[in-house]
Amino acid sequence: MKKITLYTKKNCSVCLTAKHYFEQQGWAFRLCDIANPRFSKEFASLKGRSVPLIKVGDQIIRGFSIKSIQDALQRE
Repeated sequence: MKKITLYTKKNCSVCLTAKHYFEQQGWAFRLCDIANPRFSKEFASLKGRSVPLIKVGDQIIRGFSIKSIQDALQRE
């Protein structure tokens, strides 16, 4: 399975929805709160402007879309 990274911040309800979805699917993922300077730099390097920002493999998904996530996981 491709590596999944979820960039989030405190009080983001859509981020929480994404986190719960990944947990329900039983998928391992890396949770990165952009309040942390290290994760903030990563987020900026991906040209992040808003959260959630989801990285699946090398693909970037802005916002939370189950279809986009599933498509990204299926791509080779």
